[in-house]
Amino acid sequence: MFDSAKIVFGPGFEVQKVVTGFESRAVILPGLPVDVNVDAIRNALEPFGEVADVQVVARAKDASKVTAKAFYTDHASAAQAAAALDGSNFFGTRLSIQLATHKSTSLGKGTVCDGDIDLEFSAPSRTGFAGYPSLSLAQQAIEAATRNAVLDCWIAAEIHNGIPKVGSVTVRFQHLPPNFQARDFEKFGKNQGVMLTKPNYMRLERALENLHDLLQRFGEMETLNVSSPPYPRGLVRAWVHFKSADAADRLCNELHGRGQRFLGGERLYVHHVRSVKYRLPREVYKALCVDIRLLRSYACSRDARSDIVVVDRNDPVIVKLVANELPVLSRLKSAYETLLRGDIVKHNGEVIWDPFFDRSFGAAYLRELQNQHPGLIIERNLRRRVISLFGPPHSRRLVKEAILAQLSRLRSLKSQSFPIEGHLISLFMSADLAKLQEELGHENVVFNLAKQTLLVRGNEDAFQVARLAIRHTKQRCSGPRKHLLDACPVCFDEATSPVTLRCSHTWCKSCLRDYLLASIDNKVFPLSCLGNEAKCAHLIPLEVAREVLTPKEFDTILTVSSTAYVHLRPSEFHYCPTPDCPQIYRSAPKDTVLQCPSCLVRICPHCHVEYHEGSVCPDRDREDRKLFEEWVKDHDVKNCPHCKAPIERAAGCNHMNCARCKTHICWVCLQTFSGSKEVYDHMHDTHGGIGL
Repeated sequence: MFDSAKIVFGPGFEVQKVVTGFESRAVILPGLPVDVNVDAIRNALEPFGEVADVQVVARAKDASKVTAKAFYTDHASAAQAAAALDGSNFFGTRLSIQLATHKSTSLGKGTVCDGDIDLEFSAPSRTGFAGYPSLSLAQQAIEAATRNAVLDCWIAAEIHNGIPKVGSVTVRFQHLPPNFQARDFEKFGKNQGVMLTKPNYMRLERALENLHDLLQRFGEMETLNVSSPPYPRGLVRAWVHFKSADAADRLCNELHGRGQRFLGGERLYVHHVRSVKYRLPREVYKALCVDIRLLRSYACSRDARSDIVVVDRNDPVIVKLVANELPVLSRLKSAYETLLRGDIVKHNGEVIWDPFFDRSFGAAYLRELQNQHPGLIIERNLRRRVISLFGPPHSRRLVKEAILAQLSRLRSLKSQSFPIEGHLISLFMSADLAKLQEELGHENVVFNLAKQTLLVRGNEDAFQVARLAIRHTKQRCSGPRKHLLDACPVCFDEATSPVTLRCSHTWCKSCLRDYLLASIDNKVFPLSCLGNEAKCAHLIPLEVAREVLTPKEFDTILTVSSTAYVHLRPSEFHYCPTPDCPQIYRSAPKDTVLQCPSCLVRICPHCHVEYHEGSVCPDRDREDRKLFEEWVKDHDVKNCPHCKAPIERAAGCNHMNCARCKTHICWVCLQTFSGSKEVYDHMHDTHGGIGL
């Protein structure tokens, strides 16, 4: 289901209310002066709407600052306040106001860190020179010095030509420990003489204390982590995280490349590092690890200060993208998230999809393919209608070929729709449908409850089998009907393990369960009773559905219902622009800014792209209309005569059923009808057949 959204369901799994993860009534105001008055906060916020409550919810580490949370009576007022006040001066503080969001439960989404600093400075050390009687002995000394760390120092040594000259062949030793003495050169071999410079400074611990005090002057520092010895190239690296990106910028501007007394006058190198941190399930990381390593090599070769750091100790695995400049990080983030989307199955550059993959048998086919290729993950995205592959390139190629072959086979088959009369609908929700699917293949026989039709895919023989099955069902039901008081509306026999609804119709427990599960493929809600030849308007109570379904089955139907609800309202709901992010949001006026509670991206809910700081909001509606009009020219698209929603006819007969308003339509003349039987009678009488 949509991560962080709150959805209220009614009888028949009907969606009654949707509150997206963006629609919070609370705004957070961090870094306020400790003596700020609650009434003063309320007065400052009330121009944007009615404020229900103001609370001081947390004290920062700095005792002179507090964080407040204000609650509006509606989301729109909170969103307007957040957009208007963000970055403004508020009680003497430059405010970074934000909407409070629900906690996200999704993995694999990036968390942006913009207050990180990468520091480099020289470790305490000294330089020495030693003379040797021959070049071979000098080279032996170099090898002995550089083979292993000496007192937590990696020593660099090379032949030295020039002053000082302390033997026949002089070797210069750099990054020696600060307490290294002349007698210690004997570890590298017998020498003719030595010379040592003064240490730059003696104690790293003391230097780190001074560094900590220096950094605190620039802003609130959350962490300071220092690399452990030995130090390559004699350089200590440290990573600092500030709460504020401004503090990190000031630090770089004032300290980068400047000598520091506590380092013996040596320079401190400061780089403002931007990063994005992701959490990946271990199995996903294992499938992507080769591609991630290749991306890291490429990124490091393009920019020395770019990196991908992987912490592979727990589940989930932490993957952190690091770069010195925001444009570089943006490119790295884009490349990495392309990996997260996987290798999308395409043919001749076009993304492939078929209704086969919408249904449970399509999912089972992909699971079987995945089981045949260990280390590979196949993701079926019903929302975006794509199949993505993750794993070794060889396995991806084989699976892609298999999927394309299956698609080719499916598209080589013809399809035909058969109308099902009202009193036969219940039979084709259970045993009769299962029998036909077993004979022709589950993927080739689909019952559409909304259209009250049976769609069969195959050759003329398959169509004849379907006709015979329908004829046999009609004959079986053409005689005198049983009028049992407790007859099940599906099997027409006395109900076994009976479940009686408030409308007085009694079902077999197994028949009711099968009917509810059929909605996963049909995607038509709400679910009503099939009594009185499928004319009963009573909706199936959720408490009854819970009794006959497993928790997993119940949750699956909730998910399908909510997805169908959102898809039928494209002008109201939109998906977060981050690829594969599960969040939805509602449209909002210009200059409104939303922050996704899953991937943290800032969104313009007017033109539905990442927020365009400082630029004019483009007219996305006009652009989208133009693109849609161009697409319509090459497709069989007409507007519903009732609700005007555009409908595409891809295959099948001329009976259409609008997914938005449920109107039955003749595609040839666009006449509307109240039921399927009327449509088919009209098509035969007026147009000479149903048309395929």
